Amino acid sequence: FYHRSQISHLKRNLGCKFHVFTLNAPLELCIRRDARRKKPYGKAAAETVYNLASKLQIGEPIDAEKKPGDIVRGILDSLHK
Repeated sequence: FYHRSQISHLKRNLGCKFHVFTLNAPLELCIRRDARRKKPYGKAAAETVYNLASKLQIGEPIDAEKKPGDIVRGILDSLHK
């Protein structure tokens, strides 16, 4: 999500318990990951999304530079606390 209002809307309307996580990655990593997609959006799009998303820090921060399995384990560990 790119806007705080989207998160606020979800909080008001989900009707269940939830947790919010923010995945943090440097711009260079976002650009590399986009380039590996089957249909990449391109550097300019990655920069635009990064600039929007990096301003919004809500919930628990997650280091997205880690391996996917390590990220998932960290999230699951957090949920069990």
